[in-house]
Amino acid sequence: MTKNTKIPAQLSTALDYHFLTCSAVVTGAVVILPTPTASGSVIFSGIHNLAVFSTTVNGGAYFDVEPPFGTSQGPTRVNGWELNPYNFGSAIYLNANTKIVLTGNVASNLPANTLIDGSLTFSGTGFYGGVEIPQGSTGYVGFQFDPDGIAGVQTFYGWAQMKVGGGASGNGNVISWAYDDSGAPIRAGAVPEPGSLALLALGAAGVASWRRRPAA
Repeated sequence: MTKNTKIPAQLSTALDYHFLTCSAVVTGAVVILPTPTASGSVIFSGIHNLAVFSTTVNGGAYFDVEPPFGTSQGPTRVNGWELNPYNFGSAIYLNANTKIVLTGNVASNLPANTLIDGSLTFSGTGFYGGVEIPQGSTGYVGFQFDPDGIAGVQTFYGWAQMKVGGGASGNGNVISWAYDDSGAPIRAGAVPEPGSLALLALGAAGVASWRRRPAA
């Protein structure tokens, strides 16, 4: 009896999807994956190191926290932008098209692993003010926003990691950002769990080889 080793089409499609994901993990590429249907997940920008120049020179930096993560450096605003950090003197200030976690009247410098949820103090929409991160340091700014297209229906919580001083511009950098697309709280610095993707990456070559075997 000939043993049938052909993979069903649905499984084959799933494996192809996993290979694409694993490739992104190995190469460091940012791949826009389909939105999960069962539950939300952390959407991570990848490492951008977006230089924050002086607003008097070119308007700082603008970035859209939602995929495809539009960014610009200078006075040109990207569509759907949420955050616009800029340098003034020795500090970074923030112009936000969303709500920012506050300490007093400035954007909080959140320690890594801080839970960002509705219990924190947020600014009103359209925050404009200083950032608590001191010169020469890296910290996290927390925010909440309504996703594009469904404003007022769902609130997402997120973080942006910023460096004040140094960096590519001499003024500072936006290193990366993330949010949870289920509306769940998120911890400052949290990114998608690498464990399962790493396991997939380790097994990808073996499974791909198995798929190429001719039927016995």
